[in-house]
Amino acid sequence: DFVSNTQVMGTSGAICSSIYAVKFGQGTGIMGLEHGALQVERVGELETKDATRHRIKWYCGLAFFSELGASRISGILP
Repeated sequence: DFVSNTQVMGTSGAICSSIYAVKFGQGTGIMGLEHGALQVERVGELETKDATRHRIKWYCGLAFFSELGASRISGILP
């Protein structure tokens, strides 16, 4: 997604943005976790459209191994 340039910093009313930095790695940064593979279930055909509906289940998460794994720099002028 994107970060908007509509953040207001302090009392000056200046419109600012932010930059996010992430370090990926096992034991040193951030790592994605998943419990098994994707599960795809066929729900069936739609009555009002010429289409088929599927349900996708994926149980996932993030693990932070260090406080320095993610950071934000705020107050960036566009």
